[in-house]
Amino acid sequence: MLISRIKCGPYWNNIPGHAERAFCSFCKKTTGDDIMETEQHLWLSCDHNRQRQTWETTMNIWRKTTQRDWPALSLGLIRGSAAITFNDDRNSDSERLRILISMTLWAIWKSRNKNTINNQDVVPNETKEILKEMISSLIRNSWLATKFMDLTKRTIRQNKLRSLWGDGSFVDFIVLSKNNVHVAFFFSMVRGNEVGGHELYSIQVGLSTLPSPPVELSYIIRIRPNVSTMHPISHAESRRTCPGGH
Repeated sequence: MLISRIKCGPYWNNIPGHAERAFCSFCKKTTGDDIMETEQHLWLSCDHNRQRQTWETTMNIWRKTTQRDWPALSLGLIRGSAAITFNDDRNSDSERLRILISMTLWAIWKSRNKNTINNQDVVPNETKEILKEMISSLIRNSWLATKFMDLTKRTIRQNKLRSLWGDGSFVDFIVLSKNNVHVAFFFSMVRGNEVGGHELYSIQVGLSTLPSPPVELSYIIRIRPNVSTMHPISHAESRRTCPGGH
């Protein structure tokens, strides 16, 4: 999607029976105006397709995972994002930015297709929630995939993931929302004591159902060669086994 021509704007002028798709469906439904849906409009300029809120969400994630400034967005940066490389990159900033930009575009594109092709409304926070869910899923799946690696590769990959996502520096940010149940995913991975040949790591998970206040639960991951399990533990047990457990 980033380096090839996407199907928007003037592309549809040459497709019989679909010329109306050249215009932004969000602007048409909101203001009645026929605004050409160029890439600039779709990714960065539209006031109605939720792109602005979604990029703000991406910027907040970035600021919670690095000290490097958030770059000025432009169509050129988006088109060349797959090749972004920072000098003196000790915090995986280059990789993180490539991931964040590509996922943000995918979230905007999914909402755009829902509105344009399926003719379904996109609620104000829906696109940024799609983005949060995709990033949460990426972190979870990437971590779980390490259990199939040998010990050396697993350790390297897990350290890489902790570096890539700030080792819990945005634990209050990733929130999944479905059926009014909000699940906050905490990627702090606090190492605790070794018990029975297992290294113990704690993950804090916050659950809340609106309008109830959040309820904090604690989980323990037991990690040993070729075996990884996770089970809930009591608040007190968490404090005994893992420093800083909640």
